[in-house]
Amino acid sequence: MVILGVGNDLRGDDAAGLEVVRLIRSRAVRSGVAVGERPGDPLGLIEAWSGCAGAVVVDAMRGGSGQPGAIRRHDAGRAPLPAGAVGRGSTHAAGVAEAIELARTLGRLPPRVIVYAVEGARFELGAGLSAPVRAALPALAAAVRAEAVALVPVSPDRRRPPWRR
Repeated sequence: MVILGVGNDLRGDDAAGLEVVRLIRSRAVRSGVAVGERPGDPLGLIEAWSGCAGAVVVDAMRGGSGQPGAIRRHDAGRAPLPAGAVGRGSTHAAGVAEAIELARTLGRLPPRVIVYAVEGARFELGAGLSAPVRAALPALAAAVRAEAVALVPVSPDRRRPPWRR
C-alpha cells in the first residue's frame, strides 16, 4: 500500500497533496504503508504504485464544489473518475484522472485506488496555501492515513491476540 501526494510547492494550493503526505510522514504509519511525494507530472504515479496492492492519492482540485477547503473522495479502482468529480479539475496538464485511466488501459492500475482531493482557492506561481486549504489539511491527512491503514491486508498472525501467537 502506498500513499502518494501530488502537487507543486510553487503554485499555492496545488501543494496541498504534498503537504498532506508530509503531515502523514511526520507521524508513525502502520507497517506495510509507504508514503511518497509526486511533484510535477501525475503520470509518474504509474511507476510509483507499481507492484502495490493499493494506493491512496492526494491532490488539489479546482472547479469541483466551488468551496475552497472542501474534500472529495472517490474509489477510482472500481470506476473512472466522473467528469467534474475529484481529480478532473486537476491543476496539471495531465491530471490524476488521466494517469489512472492510462494505468487502467495498460493493466498497471492497482486493484484499490482511492483518490482524495481538496478544493483549492489559488494556484498562482509563488502563492502560499490559502487559509481554507491549510485548515482542511489535518482532517484530510487523518482521512487519508486511516484509509491506507484500513486497506493494508492483515496477516493471519496479526488477527490473534499477542498472548495466543
